[in-house]
Amino acid sequence: MRVSTTLTLVVALAAGCARRDPAPEGGHPVTRTAGDANAPADAGAVTSKETDMHEVKSSTDLIALRDVYRERIAAGFSGTFEVHVAAGTYEPVTWELAPDPGAAPPAIDLVLRGEGASIPRPSRLVAASIRIEGLVVTGPVSRSIEVEATKRIDLVDAAFIDGRTTDPNSRAPYLALRARGAITLQVERTWFVRNFQQGKLPGVLVGLAASPHAGGRFDEVVIRDSAFVGNAFTTELELADALAVKIERTAFYKTWASGAFLGCASASKVTVTDSVLVAEDLAHVARVDAGCAPIELGAGTRVYARSYTPSTAVPASLQVDRAALADRAAIDATARVADGAAKRKPEAIPATLHAELMAALRP
Repeated sequence: MRVSTTLTLVVALAAGCARRDPAPEGGHPVTRTAGDANAPADAGAVTSKETDMHEVKSSTDLIALRDVYRERIAAGFSGTFEVHVAAGTYEPVTWELAPDPGAAPPAIDLVLRGEGASIPRPSRLVAASIRIEGLVVTGPVSRSIEVEATKRIDLVDAAFIDGRTTDPNSRAPYLALRARGAITLQVERTWFVRNFQQGKLPGVLVGLAASPHAGGRFDEVVIRDSAFVGNAFTTELELADALAVKIERTAFYKTWASGAFLGCASASKVTVTDSVLVAEDLAHVARVDAGCAPIELGAGTRVYARSYTPSTAVPASLQVDRAALADRAAIDATARVADGAAKRKPEAIPATLHAELMAALRP
């Protein structure tokens, strides 16, 4: 199936607006802008910022996007490259939206949007800014899903379910978020469910770090209203090359005594507020390296660890009021909501489930 492409205008001045001409036979509708030699006289004054729209309905469409994206890069396009992914059945394929490996990210704002569509994971996404919204990403990787930007990365109303690494000798993150220059990361209402690593080498589910090609940092990281449930990695969220990291209203839940939810390699300050962390013991909540201060578990955060008592030692990796700590047995009666969430299929997660999960884990 051919990828459908439509150029649409993003910004128009009050003096006028763009007009869509009928599509030529066998072609696509085109919104013409002022400055286009073929634009109608009444098109009005507009900016050159455009949105290049693409409709995806099959795995073939996903594969074809790579060449279209590179053509737009070669043409010097600096607008928004927006992909709408339709619901349907997608075969496991390898696809990407990126320039040649190691090349600088293009001056393109990349948007991947769907209505709960479940798609095979991309291998690379590289742009000035990247937004993944309303998509369910699934499938194995031999290396990483690489997401690299020069301005910002947004994961909104998304889910990563049943992802796994296939190389037992690789320590690359399943999802590698890379900063090229100073960027912002925002994760909202996003779920990470039942993802796991192969082998015994230390594995990472989501890893933040500077670009290996040019360096960089995360000036601001905000993760809110999200959930990490039933994952099996040595570290679920690895923070590196980051300044302020704020985790808000987020649930971390698993039922086995291995790995840590949070790992900090280099970050100025990490705070967790109004969140819930459920582990077999406190040692599996966080790991902090020499480049980090203890992770601050702040206002409204609760931690449940099996057989916790007031005499249980608090790891040096955590800064927390003991009033926030409790025996995991306190939530055994209500944890079935979390256990059910850990069994979700790779499909859209109901918007109400996060509130149910948070309520169940804070009786």
